[in-house]
Amino acid sequence: QWAAGLARGAQVGGALAQSGGDCGGGRMKAPMKMGPKILLIGGMDSSGGAGLMRDAEAVAELGGIARCAVTAVTAQTDKGVRWAMPVPSEGLRAQISAAFEDRVDAIKIGVLDPVLRASSGRALLDPAGLAAMIAHLFTRTDVLTPNLPELAAPGAALGVTDPRKTEEVVTALMARGVRAILVKGGHDQTARAEAVDCLYLASGKRMRFAAKRYPFDLRGTGCHLASAIAVGLAERRVDEGGIIAAVGAAKASLGRRFAAQEALDKGAGKRQIPHSPSPT
Repeated sequence: QWAAGLARGAQVGGALAQSGGDCGGGRMKAPMKMGPKILLIGGMDSSGGAGLMRDAEAVAELGGIARCAVTAVTAQTDKGVRWAMPVPSEGLRAQISAAFEDRVDAIKIGVLDPVLRASSGRALLDPAGLAAMIAHLFTRTDVLTPNLPELAAPGAALGVTDPRKTEEVVTALMARGVRAILVKGGHDQTARAEAVDCLYLASGKRMRFAAKRYPFDLRGTGCHLASAIAVGLAERRVDEGGIIAAVGAAKASLGRRFAAQEALDKGAGKRQIPHSPSPT
């Protein structure tokens, strides 16, 4: 997922919900703070393996409240995209406008279509869309979360023709105003024991996030990670320290999902991320 959250939302509604007194006329309960409200802009995956359904589940797991704007409706399975239809721009604008009638604390963008290629392999963004994304969206984005194959397309558009030159692509993107880029290393098959993500910050600082590499594939990992980062940013100041903390918390959340899947199913093959357990 390319854009993880990454604009702070407008404070339109109140942030507190208060319970009424009990039936016996007892004391009023203390106000309960509501979780951050995250606007999820993305596509609907009919399989439930990725897209808005996966986004919303990650937000709920971390205590946030999801608001959705659907950019495209797709027919998918774990093996590929069968059909896709974009939502007309008027409908997308109406959904986003409705979300901002309340309160939005962060925005996570998935398929606008900024997901350059689904994990099933199908390209989801045409060249004109890519050019518009670089020119108009990246300048408003706090954190990008591309994997290595996704990074290659904007790199080529910005004149970096060798997809292995990750740092050159990162430099070119940051020159256009991006504050942080988390390059996900799950596709790097040279690192066999670990999957290493690298967070590049505008100050020049870099952070390395290493995680166990599991012997199976999951769909929806990019959706989960980006949505979890958006929740983390909504709860913190969007400065360097806040970004680092949000990414660290999101990586921990995704790690729990991988561990849960490993416990559920030791076999091979592509799977969805297991659903969150119900709260007790």
